[in-house]
Amino acid sequence: MEKEIKNTVGRLQSEMNAKKAQKERLTRAIFEHKDNIIQYDRYSQKAQEDNDLKLANTHITAKEKAKEDLKKLKHKNVKLAEQLEEMDQTYETLSGRLEDYQIRIKEVDNQKQKLEMDKKLSELEAYEEQLQYEVGEAKALLEITQYSNDFEVEKEVNDMK
Repeated sequence: MEKEIKNTVGRLQSEMNAKKAQKERLTRAIFEHKDNIIQYDRYSQKAQEDNDLKLANTHITAKEKAKEDLKKLKHKNVKLAEQLEEMDQTYETLSGRLEDYQIRIKEVDNQKQKLEMDKKLSELEAYEEQLQYEVGEAKALLEITQYSNDFEVEKEVNDMK
Protein backbone atom coordinates (compact mmCIF):
# COMPACT_ATOMS: atom_id res chain seq x y z
CA MET A 1 0.00 0.00 0.00
CA GLU A 2 2.87 2.37 0.82
CA LYS A 3 4.33 1.73 -2.64
CA GLU A 4 0.97 2.47 -4.29
CA ILE A 5 0.67 5.76 -2.41
CA LYS A 6 4.26 6.69 -3.32
CA ASN A 7 3.58 5.89 -6.98
CA THR A 8 0.37 7.91 -6.94
CA VAL A 9 2.09 10.85 -5.25
CA GLY A 10 4.94 10.69 -7.80
CA ARG A 11 2.54 10.50 -10.73
CA LEU A 12 0.47 13.36 -9.32
CA GLN A 13 3.61 15.45 -8.84
CA SER A 14 4.57 14.85 -12.49
CA GLU A 15 1.08 15.82 -13.67
CA MET A 16 1.19 18.95 -11.50
CA ASN A 17 4.55 19.95 -12.97
CA ALA A 18 3.16 19.49 -16.49
CA LYS A 19 0.07 21.57 -15.62
CA LYS A 20 2.26 24.30 -14.09
CA ALA A 21 4.34 24.43 -17.26
CA GLN A 22 1.13 24.60 -19.31
CA LYS A 23 -0.12 27.43 -17.07
CA GLU A 24 3.13 29.34 -17.60
CA ARG A 25 2.75 28.98 -21.37
CA LEU A 26 -0.86 30.18 -21.14
CA THR A 27 0.20 33.17 -19.05
CA ARG A 28 2.83 34.09 -21.64
CA ALA A 29 0.24 33.69 -24.42
CA ILE A 30 -2.16 35.98 -22.53
CA PHE A 31 0.49 38.69 -22.28
CA GLU A 32 1.34 38.27 -25.96
CA HIS A 33 -2.33 38.61 -26.90
CA LYS A 34 -2.63 41.76 -24.76
CA ASP A 35 0.40 43.19 -26.55
CA ASN A 36 -1.08 42.20 -29.91
CA ILE A 37 -4.36 43.93 -29.07
CA ILE A 38 -2.48 47.12 -28.24
CA GLN A 39 -0.47 46.80 -31.47
CA TYR A 40 -3.61 46.18 -33.61
CA ASP A 41 -5.25 49.20 -32.00
CA ARG A 42 -2.24 51.38 -32.87
CA TYR A 43 -2.11 50.01 -36.42
CA SER A 44 -5.83 50.61 -36.97
CA GLN A 45 -5.55 54.19 -35.65
CA LYS A 46 -2.58 54.84 -37.91
CA ALA A 47 -4.44 53.35 -40.90
CA GLN A 48 -7.48 55.54 -40.13
CA GLU A 49 -5.27 58.61 -39.95
CA ASP A 50 -3.83 57.64 -43.34
CA ASN A 51 -7.40 57.15 -44.65
CA ASP A 52 -6.72 53.47 -45.42
CA LEU A 53 -10.05 52.11 -44.20
CA LYS A 54 -9.46 48.63 -45.59
CA LEU A 55 -6.23 48.26 -43.61
CA ALA A 56 -7.89 49.84 -40.56
CA ASN A 57 -10.74 47.31 -40.77
CA THR A 58 -8.24 44.47 -41.11
CA HIS A 59 -6.47 45.59 -37.92
CA ILE A 60 -9.79 46.08 -36.11
CA THR A 61 -10.87 42.57 -37.11
CA ALA A 62 -7.52 41.17 -35.96
CA LYS A 63 -7.90 43.10 -32.69
CA GLU A 64 -11.40 41.64 -32.13
CA LYS A 65 -10.14 38.13 -32.92
CA ALA A 66 -7.25 38.64 -30.48
CA LYS A 67 -9.74 39.78 -27.80
CA GLU A 68 -11.84 36.62 -28.33
CA ASP A 69 -8.72 34.47 -28.17
CA LEU A 70 -7.66 36.32 -25.02
CA LYS A 71 -11.01 35.53 -23.36
CA LYS A 72 -10.58 31.85 -24.27
CA LEU A 73 -7.02 31.83 -22.94
CA LYS A 74 -8.10 33.49 -19.69
CA HIS A 75 -10.90 30.93 -19.32
CA LYS A 76 -8.42 28.09 -19.90
CA ASN A 77 -6.05 29.69 -17.41
CA VAL A 78 -8.79 29.84 -14.75
CA LYS A 79 -9.76 26.19 -15.39
CA LEU A 80 -6.11 25.17 -15.21
CA ALA A 81 -5.67 27.06 -11.93
CA GLU A 82 -8.71 25.22 -10.52
CA GLN A 83 -7.29 21.88 -11.64
CA LEU A 84 -3.94 22.72 -10.07
CA GLU A 85 -5.66 23.65 -6.81
CA GLU A 86 -7.53 20.33 -6.78
CA MET A 87 -4.34 18.45 -7.60
CA ASP A 88 -2.48 20.32 -4.87
CA GLN A 89 -5.16 19.38 -2.32
CA THR A 90 -5.05 15.75 -3.46
CA TYR A 91 -1.24 15.83 -3.28
CA GLU A 92 -1.35 17.22 0.26
CA THR A 93 -3.91 14.59 1.29
CA LEU A 94 -1.89 11.73 -0.21
CA SER A 95 1.34 13.07 1.24
CA GLY A 96 -0.34 13.20 4.65
CA ARG A 97 -1.61 9.65 4.25
CA LEU A 98 1.83 8.49 3.18
CA GLU A 99 3.40 10.17 6.18
CA ASP A 100 0.77 8.66 8.50
CA TYR A 101 1.31 5.26 6.90
CA GLN A 102 5.09 5.52 7.34
CA ILE A 103 4.63 6.54 10.98
CA ARG A 104 2.29 3.57 11.51
CA ILE A 105 4.80 1.21 9.86
CA LYS A 106 7.49 2.52 12.20
CA GLU A 107 5.20 2.02 15.21
CA VAL A 108 4.39 -1.54 14.10
CA ASP A 109 8.09 -2.25 13.54
CA ASN A 110 8.87 -0.92 17.02
CA GLN A 111 6.11 -3.07 18.52
CA LYS A 112 7.41 -6.06 16.59
CA GLN A 113 10.94 -5.46 17.89
CA LYS A 114 9.58 -5.07 21.43
CA LEU A 115 7.67 -8.35 21.11
CA GLU A 116 10.78 -10.07 19.78
CA MET A 117 12.81 -8.66 22.68
CA ASP A 118 10.12 -9.75 25.16
CA LYS A 119 10.15 -13.23 23.60
CA LYS A 120 13.95 -13.39 23.84
CA LEU A 121 13.76 -12.16 27.43
CA SER A 122 11.21 -14.87 28.26
CA GLU A 123 13.43 -17.47 26.61
CA LEU A 124 16.43 -16.22 28.62
CA GLU A 125 14.41 -16.28 31.85
CA ALA A 126 13.29 -19.84 31.09
CA TYR A 127 16.90 -20.78 30.30
CA GLU A 128 18.04 -19.15 33.55
CA GLU A 129 15.44 -21.19 35.48
CA GLN A 130 16.63 -24.36 33.76
CA LEU A 131 20.24 -23.52 34.64
CA GLN A 132 19.28 -22.78 38.25
CA TYR A 133 17.49 -26.13 38.40
CA GLU A 134 20.52 -27.90 36.94
CA VAL A 135 22.84 -26.05 39.36
CA GLY A 136 20.55 -27.13 42.22
CA GLU A 137 20.69 -30.73 41.02
CA ALA A 138 24.47 -30.51 40.68
CA LYS A 139 24.78 -29.11 44.22
CA ALA A 140 22.55 -31.85 45.58
CA LEU A 141 24.59 -34.46 43.73
CA LEU A 142 27.78 -32.85 45.03
CA GLU A 143 26.46 -32.91 48.60
CA ILE A 144 25.45 -36.54 48.20
CA THR A 145 28.87 -37.34 46.75
CA GLN A 146 30.63 -35.45 49.56
CA TYR A 147 28.45 -37.13 52.16
CA SER A 148 29.14 -40.48 50.55
CA ASN A 149 32.86 -39.75 50.38
CA ASP A 150 32.88 -38.55 53.99
CA PHE A 151 31.02 -41.70 54.98
CA GLU A 152 33.52 -43.92 53.12
CA VAL A 153 36.47 -42.05 54.59
CA GLU A 154 35.00 -42.41 58.07
CA LYS A 155 34.34 -46.09 57.42
CA GLU A 156 37.94 -46.59 56.24
CA VAL A 157 39.23 -44.74 59.28
CA ASN A 158 37.09 -46.94 61.55
CA ASP A 159 38.22 -50.03 59.70
CA MET A 160 41.84 -49.06 60.24
CA LYS A 161 41.41 -48.68 63.93
